[in-house]
Order: sequence, then structure tokens, then C-alpha cells
Amino acid sequence: MRRFKTHGEGISVACPRPSNSLKAYKILLTKDPYNELATEYLAEREREKEQRVTRQLQVKGY
Repeated sequence: MRRFKTHGEGISVACPRPSNSLKAYKILLTKDPYNELATEYLAEREREKEQRVTRQLQVKGY
């Protein structure tokens, strides 16, 4: 958590990112371990990007 000085009384506290707090809430609620995105998922996204760029180049005549 970050603390912010305010012009009035006290200190304001904010959560860094809502998505992080939602992940933490889900982990605590379901008691499942946190799983980062798998390498297969990232590799698939890279392949899709390569295919998209290849199609775009073919449409342009390269």
C-alpha cells in the first residue's frame, strides 16, 4: 500500500492496483495457489501475433 500526504488531516492510503487486490481476494477466498500465466499461453500469443503480421504483409504484396 502507498501512503499519500493530504492537504487536510491524516494520511490517505491507496491500493497499488485493483487487479492485484482482486487476485489476493480470490486466492484467500478459494484457498487455491496463485498461478502465473503459463509459458504455453505466452507462446501461443506470440504465434498468433506472428501469423497476424504475416497475413498483413501478404495483403500488402510482400
